[in-house]
Amino acid sequence: MKFVNRQTEMQYLTSYLKSEPNALLFVYGPKSSGKSLLLQRVIADLPPDRFAVNFMNLREVLIYDFTTFIDTFFPFKVMGEKLRAAQARGTQPVIVLDEIQLLKHIYVNSTRYLIDEVFNLFVSLTKTAHVAHVIASTSDSYFIEELYNNAKLTKAVELYFVDHFDRQTTTEWLAGEGLTPAEINTVWHYLGGCPWEINQVLIKHAQYPSLEEACLFWVNDEYAKIREFRNVLKAEGICDECDRIIQEIVRNGSYIRNNQEDAACVNVLVKKMVEHDFWFYKTGEQKILANSQSIFRAFEKLVNTE
Repeated sequence: MKFVNRQTEMQYLTSYLKSEPNALLFVYGPKSSGKSLLLQRVIADLPPDRFAVNFMNLREVLIYDFTTFIDTFFPFKVMGEKLRAAQARGTQPVIVLDEIQLLKHIYVNSTRYLIDEVFNLFVSLTKTAHVAHVIASTSDSYFIEELYNNAKLTKAVELYFVDHFDRQTTTEWLAGEGLTPAEINTVWHYLGGCPWEINQVLIKHAQYPSLEEACLFWVNDEYAKIREFRNVLKAEGICDECDRIIQEIVRNGSYIRNNQEDAACVNVLVKKMVEHDFWFYKTGEQKILANSQSIFRAFEKLVNTE
């Protein structure tokens, strides 16, 4: 995918990597906001003689238990020693785990989660020993909320939010690709600033009768997914509550949770909808939003047709 201006984000991440390791950094944001590409670009620009980077994309491997994780990536017992040796040679170790939430349901044994052990190690390497930078990325915003409320991680973790592009950045990008103002408005209306979807439209829009039809592909795809997923929610008795929140998102752009008034099932519902990339949960604000503009338009279609 083409890399589009992320100067502010690149400056922040580069500054983080050039400082002394002191906290585990979580890079989070909506689905397809370009987190992985951003991290890859930052890493590619690092001087190879000063940084030793281990980039692990958890979507590219099958991790189903503690043993496969260790065998695939690294032995915990010797990792600290190797990182200290690299640092002593003047090379700053950097560990990046992309899509860290994929580890959250894996057990070390029947009582301990793998991800807890991983976090203990990473906090030791960053905050305690200062020997390595560790960056973990995720699009699972409810997972970030759980971390945000984890007392063990409160002072050992930094959060950095990577959003979809704003309108100005999107307009400049699309104008550079030769789109007219009217075409840019069409893309913004249906897709907002979602880098992945826009990039796919730029590549494939000639296959559709019009640019609008190319954009509508993403809206209709999300509409089909949410309709299918509502059958799962109906079986669990929480579809009506989901529909109520979706209607509020369509009316006001977001839904603000109220722990006193919301039904008890909302916690379960938010977790499910976030895990399936329909909702984005704004950490610390109790705010639920559509995970992308195409999903927002799919919600509109759902509200208007159901």
